[in-house]
Amino acid sequence: MSAAVVSMMASVSGQWGQLPGATVEATEAFHVLAGSGGQAHAFSAMAQNWLPLGLVNNDPGIMAPAIRTGDWTALVRTSPGGYRAYSARLHDYADIQFTDHPDQILICVEDDVILIVGNRPGQPTTQACAYSAQTNRWRFVNVGDAGVRSHACSRFVAGVIRASDNRAFGFSARRGEWVGTGGNAVCTLQADGNVLLIDNPAPVAAKAFSGVLGEWAASPQQDPGSVEQIDHNVAFVRESNGGRTPFLTAYSAYTGTWVRGSASLGPVTLGDNVVHAHGVANPHQQYAFGAWPGIWQNTSLPSGSMFGVQVDDDLVLVHDVSNAQAHAFSGVAVGTWQSQAVSAGSSVFVADHLAVGDLGSLTVAYSAGTAQWAAPILHGSGAMVSTDGVSFFYGSSGRTAFTTRGGDWVNEVRSSGTHIQMTGFHFVSEYNQTAEEQSIFHERLNAWVKVPLSGAGSLSRYTKHQNLLLASYSGAGFELVGISAQRGDAVPAPGFVAPRADWGIDENVGWALDARGTLHAFGSPDATHSMFQYPLDSEYQVFTASGATAVPSKIMVRGTPGETAVLMIGFTRFVPPVVFPGIGDLHVSSVVSGPIGVLGANGLLSAPTEFGLTGVPGTFELYMQSYTDNGMLGFTLVGESAEPLRYH
Repeated sequence: MSAAVVSMMASVSGQWGQLPGATVEATEAFHVLAGSGGQAHAFSAMAQNWLPLGLVNNDPGIMAPAIRTGDWTALVRTSPGGYRAYSARLHDYADIQFTDHPDQILICVEDDVILIVGNRPGQPTTQACAYSAQTNRWRFVNVGDAGVRSHACSRFVAGVIRASDNRAFGFSARRGEWVGTGGNAVCTLQADGNVLLIDNPAPVAAKAFSGVLGEWAASPQQDPGSVEQIDHNVAFVRESNGGRTPFLTAYSAYTGTWVRGSASLGPVTLGDNVVHAHGVANPHQQYAFGAWPGIWQNTSLPSGSMFGVQVDDDLVLVHDVSNAQAHAFSGVAVGTWQSQAVSAGSSVFVADHLAVGDLGSLTVAYSAGTAQWAAPILHGSGAMVSTDGVSFFYGSSGRTAFTTRGGDWVNEVRSSGTHIQMTGFHFVSEYNQTAEEQSIFHERLNAWVKVPLSGAGSLSRYTKHQNLLLASYSGAGFELVGISAQRGDAVPAPGFVAPRADWGIDENVGWALDARGTLHAFGSPDATHSMFQYPLDSEYQVFTASGATAVPSKIMVRGTPGETAVLMIGFTRFVPPVVFPGIGDLHVSSVVSGPIGVLGANGLLSAPTEFGLTGVPGTFELYMQSYTDNGMLGFTLVGESAEPLRYH
């Protein structure tokens, strides 16, 4: 399949933020935390500006750290008992005060949640206090003077067991509220990703809490030999079968249900979204469970086959060496086991979201996002580069890339010149040093984007991460350039004074310190941003089944403070965009549009807009863009690309 090559100038949508005299304290997936003038400051990848968080309390009599961070969170101690929780998603903060000495209270800071157990002024009892970066709110549950006897925190969930009555409480970043359920005197908690589990000794049933739905669900009675396991969006127990071989039973945080599979004592391996087992008497029988749509799928290999199994975040790959076949299963998309012939004696590369192998002179690739193998493609002489979500090689007719999202190969004829390859985790970028042109394989468009960088000169150095690159070129004004996979643009840092003193990078944000001591920070998300960014991030949207708990998507918009944001959603995108002089570029063919809120002083909505789709599971993608209205017939289209809203 071929795709259009889009030509655009360097974006004005992506912004750099400057902070003079700064020292970097932490670099997380979605923000940079720095100190300047005795205060903490946060740069959000979404807001793309700096926010002062106040003076940091560094009392020498306190052992506990004054600053703790997660991917979207930061907790800054502003006084001996005072804390400020920061959300990089919303670029805002919420304060909380305690009467306890900081070294005596329980504090857990995770990627999207914060848990503190302590005593607050005016409250008659100890409380478990939880903060969500998706809501920028603290929520409380009384735990009594006896406090908690077990707690657990992970990326999107937190939980406690109240010592006085063994009642368990779960908190979800998506839902932002505590939910209670009954426990017992011997149960404990464990957490991973979106799953919080009440770990009960077999044969008592386990209980799982979904960070997606904010609900508890009890497992069937466990077999006496059962050992509970969890991994991000899934959990597993062996279910009692009346003294016979126990059932394989798995839980999905996306459906909130436990599902019985086949009876087996075979070994079990979990990935973020998959559970895999095979038979004992018949090890060629393969069993796999996916977090979405939350069902077991089985397949069998020919008897006597020699095979190997690889389990990664989103897929299971069974390589039947004897018969030169690769069998793949996706844990995030509707589909069955899919088989593909591969070269005898070859290996198959498996990453978080894809698998790649050889078939003679052809290359084969499997996408967990589509649950399909792509049609084999002729492989050129160049080496294959494969990362979590993209594979890339130079073929006989140009450069060719494959992504989890698109699930197919996209080729582009290279322009002549000296090329330098710069590959991130989810995209490919290449600099044509002769033409002074940056090419980016934009996985959201499934197309190559060309960004002219006239005057950039030669590439000096670059650093990469999940969704962006930072690069230095020899040309004046190009000493520091941010390259975004989400937007498909390259943005020079204004006012950067070479030489660079230091730099750092994470999934969606990068920074560099210039010769004057000014800190420059860059964010990769576009102006219209889906919080659940699969495959650029771990979270995804799913259809809500009729009568089930709604699973909303969450959308943020960046623009001019004080203006009204209007969201447009369509089924198709314009490649290249339709240009409206003085208004901006239109990237989506709008089917539905409507105002979603007024942008605050930080340029963002005060809370994400939420909506969900009800229907039958299936891979489905909408496209979004926003415009802002100043109320005086002034409209501005924002964003450098069509933002995908992917449903599974």
